[in-house]
Amino acid sequence: MIIWFLTACGPELTATLFADITDQDGNIISNPSIQVYDAKGDPYGDVIPGDSLGVFTADLPVEDTFYLVIKADDYETHSFTGKSGIGEITTETGALWLRTPEIADAVRTQFSACPTTEGSFVDGQARVYLDGFDDLPVTITTATITVINGSEEYSACYMPEIDPETGAETEAERTGESGEFAIFGLEPGLQQISLMTNMSGLQTEPYSYNIFVPEDGSVPKYPLLVPMPQ
Repeated sequence: MIIWFLTACGPELTATLFADITDQDGNIISNPSIQVYDAKGDPYGDVIPGDSLGVFTADLPVEDTFYLVIKADDYETHSFTGKSGIGEITTETGALWLRTPEIADAVRTQFSACPTTEGSFVDGQARVYLDGFDDLPVTITTATITVINGSEEYSACYMPEIDPETGAETEAERTGESGEFAIFGLEPGLQQISLMTNMSGLQTEPYSYNIFVPEDGSVPKYPLLVPMPQ
């Protein structure tokens, strides 16, 4: 998920985000802490405290990519990517959320066939972005996804495929029907996620952008949207 915070231009070059933090079910998370990172992955200002209603205000780098790393007691640390504009913006409730360690462990269990399920990770569902049809997401079944960190490349795991004749599970090499993926054991910091797919017989160029991997946390991408091949 990329969260876009684009606003109208104003006389002063400032960008401010007003937001709240919930859990995966929309319940308020009290007293979260938020660290903004700039496009280079460097901290942008001090750690920001949220209040008892999960509400916080953050200054952002102007007209640039930024990353929000959100922490709270009894929840998994998450990182979200955004694009800022100029001015003030308030996000919808539910745009920024955290999951419990139990739910994070359930993700690890889902992908237990992976070489490892330890450490920081990125997980999500690959979907096609259809301009003007935001309510009609199309799952990408043929995607392969990697994370690149310098010279290191990490390949995704996917949900097992079911043999239609035997009903047996087999290891998947692409996103498949669910479009879901996960990559575990990532080093903290700024990295690149890349998706390659084959749709309608067209092999696309890799669709890539940066993510910020938090220490002992995860980067949820529900959905990981990519444009329709031309």
